[in-house]
Amino acid sequence: MKKRNLKHHQEKPPALKLIITSLYASVCGILCFFALILLLSGICMLAGDVHSLIFPASLAAIYLSSFAAGFSAVLFNRAETRALTSLLGGIGFTLLLFLVLLPFSDGGEKVNILLKFIGIPLSLLGGYCAPKQSSRKRRRK
Repeated sequence: MKKRNLKHHQEKPPALKLIITSLYASVCGILCFFALILLLSGICMLAGDVHSLIFPASLAAIYLSSFAAGFSAVLFNRAETRALTSLLGGIGFTLLLFLVLLPFSDGGEKVNILLKFIGIPLSLLGGYCAPKQSSRKRRRK
């Protein structure tokens, strides 16, 4: 019988794994945000009063995509640190959202900035709603 040449799988350090996971979750949250913006803008266009629905629809898109960022952060990491992983995913999403939307903002409204930071606790909620990963690995017999 031939021996298999198995390479040992080296795991990344925990801090690097958390940073990479938060970047993946941030990108996932941004993609979800753009999809929700397209969907909700189509719904706003079908409604009669478009201008009154734009602000609540944009906040709903931010909150739902922040929830998705926390949810996906826990799914990507598969670790026991659910709170830290989802918190970093939410913070990364919020910072990435500010960088993406910076050219389109006027910077004068402080209430809008505070309403956007509500997404960080929602990412924590998304992290706790993600399913727990089993720690047992199945072995082939």
